[in-house]
Amino acid sequence: MYERLSRCTAGPQWHDCFSGDRMPQSACHKLLSKVLNMSTSTVEQILRQIDSLDEDSRRLLDERLTARAEAEWSREASEARQVARMRGIDQAAIDRAVETVRYQP
Repeated sequence: MYERLSRCTAGPQWHDCFSGDRMPQSACHKLLSKVLNMSTSTVEQILRQIDSLDEDSRRLLDERLTARAEAEWSREASEARQVARMRGIDQAAIDRAVETVRYQP
């Protein structure tokens, strides 16, 4: 839902917020604002729950979040390597690009 809202296209008075559905620009912005406020409220609730955890529970939460982040990073890295191979980009090309950017005059 967030992705669709963030990709809405502005016309003179209409936005395409939801896969072809049309709504007035003001309604789209109001909906987006409501979603973002709900997200902020939810995050605040979660942070309060984390604050109330004992040390062992916090450690377990940290371990699980770390494992999730590492799994996501690994999956994204694997996908990026596959795309790079399909485009004919190897590590040497990446290294050259990094050096060019890093050591520009």
